[in-house]
Formats: sequence, C-alpha cells, structure tokens
Amino acid sequence: MSLQKTIAVLANEENRKILEMLRNGPLAAGAIAQKLQMSPAAVSYHLAKLKQAGLLYETRRGNFLDYEADLTLLDELVAWVSGLKGGKNDEA
Repeated sequence: MSLQKTIAVLANEENRKILEMLRNGPLAAGAIAQKLQMSPAAVSYHLAKLKQAGLLYETRRGNFLDYEADLTLLDELVAWVSGLKGGKNDEA
C-alpha cells in the first residue's frame, strides 16, 4: 500500500475512530457498530477500507471475525513525515 493511499484512508474521521478503538484490542464488527452508533453496513465499509490499506487484520472466532489494528505500516508514514520536518536542515 502506498503512503498516498494510507493517508487517504487516515483522512477519514470514521476510519480514525475505528483504529483508535482497535488499539485497545480486537473487536467484532457488531461491537464497533454499537460503540460508534453506526450501521453495520457503514462499519463494514470502513473496515474494508482499513483492511485494504493494511491497517488492520481479522481473526476468525467461531462464526465471528474480530478486527485488530496493525499499525506497523504507520512507521513508514512517521519516517516520511519526520524526513519532511528535517529536510532543509539536512542540506545545509
């Protein structure tokens, strides 16, 4: 996943709310929908975007899927942003 696509997914407030919830541990889609007062269809849409961006993974628990944040991809984003902040000073 490119940084551009990751940033686009993170630009969405609902996606960020879901990631913030999942950093505390895995949750099923129904629990996410209930906590955020969103429709199951809306949650499924956002979970699919986050999964496509490589920011979460799912684990099967019986008939249910638990979703968990995978924030390792953000290390690349943080490194890129840090490089922007120090870019001009590095050339001097």
